[in-house]
Amino acid sequence: MKTTTVVLSAYNLEKIVESSLSNIKNSFDIVSSTTHPFFYIVDDCSSDDTYSIIQQSIKKLNLDAKLIKHNSNLGLPNSELEGYRYALEMNSDWIIKTDLDSDFKYGLIIPSLIGGLNIENLPFIVAQRNISEEELRRFNLYEFFKKSSIYEILAEFRIPGLDPASVGTQSFQSDFLRKLLQIQYIGNYNKFWGLDIAMVLVAKKILNISPEIIQIPGNYEQSRRSPEKIKEQYNLYSKVVNEVLKIT
Repeated sequence: MKTTTVVLSAYNLEKIVESSLSNIKNSFDIVSSTTHPFFYIVDDCSSDDTYSIIQQSIKKLNLDAKLIKHNSNLGLPNSELEGYRYALEMNSDWIIKTDLDSDFKYGLIIPSLIGGLNIENLPFIVAQRNISEEELRRFNLYEFFKKSSIYEILAEFRIPGLDPASVGTQSFQSDFLRKLLQIQYIGNYNKFWGLDIAMVLVAKKILNISPEIIQIPGNYEQSRRSPEKIKEQYNLYSKVVNEVLKIT
């Protein structure tokens, strides 16, 4: 049986973290004959009860897990890199990184990712929230225009269907992830956001590998997408794209 490390980061998610962990755990029951999950969970210095709720959930759900708490808020990429390196040290066959939010139905995601890794032996898979241009225009016109502008510079990478704001669920064969982390731009990534899109672009630019992109029905939580946050994120995406284009 293959081993899978699931890399998760949490920050002030006390209201949803237990249900998200339960949904992810239940989704692995569907593929229990193929793989057993180990959960590497980082609380990135939450100021609410996220950490204690995760502790309780690990016991309640009988998760095979390691829980880390940061003393300061270091950002999602730091937590991801910690988890990736731990997974490789533990010789996991497969690594899955996803978010502890309510954007996706995990029962659709996890079996799709495991199937791609196991049956098709794909090196790198991205599960994206499937939001049409019409829906995004209706939900958040500001983000619609920001996304349209970044598509122009993303075109050079020629990755069909890539949505930079929805690449947070990724899975890897361990050998491929090891190659990605050995690339300096990824291994030394120190921005507060954006590692997910950076990994996709670097894989294409340096390793000439495009991820398999799976479109999954999901939710768009407008309350989490303020104009200020959208502007900050898309400015960072643009910076990452331009930096990766300069890598030789």
